[in-house]
Amino acid sequence: MKTVCIKDFIISTLICIVIYSAAGCRKDTDNIPTGIPVQDATMTWMSSLDEARKEGIKSRKLLMIHFFTTWSDWDKKMERETYSYYKVVGLSNHFVCVKIDLDKNPALQDSYGISGTPTIVFEDPVTGKKVYKIEGIRDRHEMTDEMNKMTSYKVEGEDK
Repeated sequence: MKTVCIKDFIISTLICIVIYSAAGCRKDTDNIPTGIPVQDATMTWMSSLDEARKEGIKSRKLLMIHFFTTWSDWDKKMERETYSYYKVVGLSNHFVCVKIDLDKNPALQDSYGISGTPTIVFEDPVTGKKVYKIEGIRDRHEMTDEMNKMTSYKVEGEDK
């Protein structure tokens, strides 16, 4: 009788451990602290600010302008780890995204008040108003939060 009770206890305990362990498992890789793998998702970027403005006016979408330099390690890290994240890629569909190389467009550095890269500016394509500016690198979660804030902005002239 004692053997049966101990055996039942051990089996019950093992079942509980398995159930509680499985409940704590996550398939979501959002919490990988380092060595973030490159995701399969990619953002669609324009390279001309004028063309992006035209598209923004046509589609009534806010511009998301990413100012970068090709030699900046922070820009490379943001490209590799932040802009490949599926939530950031999904949110990018709410904007007309354009990348501007400041080495090729140095005049824009002064007109946008850029002191370093990466810098992201959200701009209303109709008015040219700089709605929001992000200076410095953002990880994928921070960028998701920043982009979520901007999705509620209504482009000037949009039908109510």
